[in-house]
Amino acid sequence: MAGRRSDDELLAMADRQSAAFFLATRDRPWSDIHEESDVVHGTTGIPLPVFNGATNARFEPATADDRIEAVLRPFRDGRIDMTWIVGPTSSPPDLVDRLLAHGLAIEEAAPVMACPLSEWTAPALAPGIETVLVHDGAGFHAAMEIMFLGFGLPTEVLPIVEERYAGFAVGPDAIQRVFLAHLDGRPVATALGFVLDGVVGIYNVATLAEARRHGAGRAVTAAVLADAAARGATDAILESSDLGRTVYESLGFREVGSVTVLYGAFGAGG
Repeated sequence: MAGRRSDDELLAMADRQSAAFFLATRDRPWSDIHEESDVVHGTTGIPLPVFNGATNARFEPATADDRIEAVLRPFRDGRIDMTWIVGPTSSPPDLVDRLLAHGLAIEEAAPVMACPLSEWTAPALAPGIETVLVHDGAGFHAAMEIMFLGFGLPTEVLPIVEERYAGFAVGPDAIQRVFLAHLDGRPVATALGFVLDGVVGIYNVATLAEARRHGAGRAVTAAVLADAAARGATDAILESSDLGRTVYESLGFREVGSVTVLYGAFGAGG
């Protein structure tokens, strides 16, 4: 099909999406995010590594180690745990090895999966499942509770995440779309979609443990896809867990590459 994105282009979008995650917060008083010519990095004040870190590094080999240390220094000095995402457009080619030498550890190598939306159709919902778009604070709170419980995140951090990120998904300035799946009327699964240049990135797909294997995760992911397609998106991408891979494949996703997530344990407990 004319104009169809290649796998390399979709992988590059994964890098752009990870940068956009950080850059969206730059105008907030609690954010200290920097976009330099060769890397995006910084902190949000939220004590979870995923909200603090670096991505889209494109360093010259001769100066890469100096640049790595310059990016890491504020995290070391501030004792802030962080993540560094090495994607398909990151450089130099041995960036992961260099980051390991600077004290980071590999957290995961996550497959990037893509799904074309031009001819995609939503599957039928499983019995007892319905999906809804989050449109108010109560719905966003429910989604955040499911995400924290589903990912095993410390619930004491939930209020600050909810306070700082609600405006990205609810209200006149929303740039993301959050969905809930209900099982027999109870919210049990959530997913978030963010459209960038016609590609929807899917994030925060989580299902409460006691509600798994009932089709809620599949349904809420499909809701994001259907919504994005209706708004003109032509492709979808996501980073898959082992648990979710078969679900995503059943929706039409296939692996197009991977990203490596490294962890810097610089916090008080590191």
